[in-house]
Amino acid sequence: MRIRTICIILVIMVLLTSTLFAAEGVFTSVTGKVEYRLPGRAWQIAAVGDRVPTGAQISTGFNSRASIEIEEAVLRVDALTRMSIDELVKKEGLISTDINLKVGRIQADVRRTEGLRHNFRLRSAQSTAAVRGTSFIYDGINLAVFDGTVRFTNPFDIGRNVSAGDEAIIGEDGLLRSGILDENFMTPFEGASSIKVLEYGNVGGTVTFGDIAD
Repeated sequence: MRIRTICIILVIMVLLTSTLFAAEGVFTSVTGKVEYRLPGRAWQIAAVGDRVPTGAQISTGFNSRASIEIEEAVLRVDALTRMSIDELVKKEGLISTDINLKVGRIQADVRRTEGLRHNFRLRSAQSTAAVRGTSFIYDGINLAVFDGTVRFTNPFDIGRNVSAGDEAIIGEDGLLRSGILDENFMTPFEGASSIKVLEYGNVGGTVTFGDIAD
């Protein structure tokens, strides 16, 4: 009986492993000084083809940039950005990604793929957004949407949808407003970075990329 129980447990573990596994991101382009650190290891210089799993931290220096492909999503990481991948799991057609943007700016392109769903969350200290099949730029305070719709909310889950072509900001008081707070926010990623580091005290929140209810 004991052996039979052990066999059943092993079969269940195999089945779970086949439907749930850790995905990885991969560097597809690197410009300037870009570093990453895997869990329990020292910082190392990033190169095209290097893989970054759950727990990896990524840092870009002055005039440095990187592109990271995560399944059907592409992240373009601007200069002077620090981020970490807190979760990256694929299970039964659902990719769950949790990225912590500590400082800097990211352009995310989350592509729509038939039969594949994204639960893509980008957390910062200022705001929350939920997107699907969307292209946008985000730095935790400013949001510009190029394609799709973004649900942009403050830490109290109060906000609105931001459509393609629109821009929004989170104020120091935690309220959402139309427009861009930082005039340098829309600086092209290919040019020299002049991004300002904006700190708003203890205002906190998350950015979530996932399905938006119609």
